[in-house]
Amino acid sequence: MEEELKNFIKVWFYAIISVSYCYYLSSRIKPGALRLLSVLPVIALFLFIPLFFSSVHFSGASAFFFTWLANFKLILFSFDKGPLYPLPQNLSRFIFFTCFPIKPQQNPKSQNQIPKWVFAIKVLVFGRLWGGWKVSPMVSRLLTVGFVVLTSGWLFFPPLIRGGMFVRLPNEALLFIDSVEHKFFTFGS
Repeated sequence: MEEELKNFIKVWFYAIISVSYCYYLSSRIKPGALRLLSVLPVIALFLFIPLFFSSVHFSGASAFFFTWLANFKLILFSFDKGPLYPLPQNLSRFIFFTCFPIKPQQNPKSQNQIPKWVFAIKVLVFGRLWGGWKVSPMVSRLLTVGFVVLTSGWLFFPPLIRGGMFVRLPNEALLFIDSVEHKFFTFGS
């Protein structure tokens, strides 16, 4: 567990340095392909960050925050889109907006949009099933959310089950609890 905590500190050190590079150097490059090329090494590093950990907890969290969230925000930033545009006023805000699921108030967006492919499938289904029948917006939203939840479950859970994640997860939690008990609650031993 101590090795995992050391890796955790190293990963955040690398992440802060990398995001600082994007803030200071990449932001001075014109938006487009050149800025994307300048951000690409950071994106590549963030793809490998979950491999620094053997723990499901740390690798899963780092995969979410760096591999998925930060990479997509940096790609959008390369084209002056997304929550990092316009650029946050200081480095600490840029780091927080890049690495955490924070929506900056300087560029608010509507949250009522659904992915286009879900809309296309929904149109096909309703066109086939009901023809010209009008469906209330509430039923339409319910069917859309049901479709997204069902398909994401089919795609998301089988690899986790095959990889033994649901067996490793409670074992690692118990290991962490034992580690904390040993560090902080062992008196006079």
